[in-house]
Amino acid sequence: VMGEKLKSELQKLAEKFPQIVDVRGKGLMLGMEFATKEQTQSFVKRCLEAGLIVGGTLHTEKVLRIAPPLVIGDEEIAWAVSIMEKAAKEAL
Repeated sequence: VMGEKLKSELQKLAEKFPQIVDVRGKGLMLGMEFATKEQTQSFVKRCLEAGLIVGGTLHTEKVLRIAPPLVIGDEEIAWAVSIMEKAAKEAL
């Protein structure tokens, strides 16, 4: 349930920012693909500066991995998405 909620919120974010070209994954193991490596790096940096840890993937530098704790709740999802939206506004 939380994975679908988070994925839905990330897809809304992708609709606002065309530089986010895909949101994919299952459950709480999700990925966001950006148009360029530089956009991905800038987004990750801004998230980290705001206290949100998102990671890269091994196969491409344009995709970041989002894997929150399995006990995440609505409040934490809203907090994380707000940070990601702010990061996207600054980085993209």
